[in-house]
Amino acid sequence: MLKKSLVFLCSLILIFTMITPFPSAGSPIGRAIVPEITDAPIDLTGRVIILDPGHGIGSTNIFMGYDEQVAMLGLANRIIPLLEAQGATVLTTRPTEANVPLSVRAAMTNIWALEAVLASNIKDFLISLDLDFDVDELDFSEIDFSQIDFDELCELGDFDVVDLDLCLISLIDFEVFGLTESDLSELDFSQIDLADGALHAFISETSEIRRLISIMQSIIDDPRENATIFMNTPFDPSRAIHPDLQRIFEIQDHPVVAERFLFISLHSNATPRPINTRINGAKVFHISNSHHNTRNYFTGFSYGDLSRHFATILLDHISDTGFRNLGPVVGNFFVIREHNIPGVLAENGFHTNPADRARLMDARFMDRLAVAYLNAITEYFSEISLGSARK
Repeated sequence: MLKKSLVFLCSLILIFTMITPFPSAGSPIGRAIVPEITDAPIDLTGRVIILDPGHGIGSTNIFMGYDEQVAMLGLANRIIPLLEAQGATVLTTRPTEANVPLSVRAAMTNIWALEAVLASNIKDFLISLDLDFDVDELDFSEIDFSQIDFDELCELGDFDVVDLDLCLISLIDFEVFGLTESDLSELDFSQIDLADGALHAFISETSEIRRLISIMQSIIDDPRENATIFMNTPFDPSRAIHPDLQRIFEIQDHPVVAERFLFISLHSNATPRPINTRINGAKVFHISNSHHNTRNYFTGFSYGDLSRHFATILLDHISDTGFRNLGPVVGNFFVIREHNIPGVLAENGFHTNPADRARLMDARFMDRLAVAYLNAITEYFSEISLGSARK
């Protein structure tokens, strides 16, 4: 019974779990017809791409009939089915036209990455228990960690086997996976060494990740009240990173994030007033520990090199559609600064330039641009094999 229950349990836990994106009011933009893909398909199963369509109603840029929030949401909705057809998991910070605060976008991104690390840790812990099941039989599927009730039985200290049993049931919330009370009564952890440092480390790390997830959730629930506490907003170049956000960044320095995650914020550019309509072209911003505005804030970003590499790849593919390539640029934008995963902010042309704007308002061109994103993403991940970043 134990073997049967554990195999059933493990068949229902995900290596990487993704909660439902932040709900926003507003009507969704319809997805475009998927254009033909000419490149050889690449399996993106296990990869997680977070698309961040810039702006939203009430916080958009409108110029000569062009609306940036509408165009970038439309671009995201063109990219999503292309990626999903290749097996990728695609998450979006703004699924509708409604505006989403920048702090909420960053908090969602942090939660998704933290939950992926947590799920990976749970998988590794279950494997380490060696509880008479074949690791090769593990087939992990989706679980919502927001349902897990991690109670006081999992606090570090003196606890016996019964406490540990209840702790693990609470920690992994076996009932979420459909196990009955009789199934739970068959689970036997008596062979586990309660003094094992790895066990205590696992419980401590899990408790810490859940605490940090709750902090990010508090920003989603009340960004006006909590964002200024934990994130650098409004930006102050003299401010140091909040210790809890730094801890999140440290946890995100993890093979799961390095190998599987990619964040892309979608925008179009505009010149400052007075408008110069002659300036055109695409540029992609990435984070760097050498940026002068982040030297006091934080200089331990893990993925500056990966982000720059993807920025270069993406620009090559975007320029193939007709945009002038203005090169990758180090940036200090909120949505690439307040998390620690590989990511970029892409400016898809200048909507203040007539030629670039005409492209962005052409549905067929936007189909081609979506394919350019697909090809850039597949090229990037084709160079990063799963398991290559394991320490």
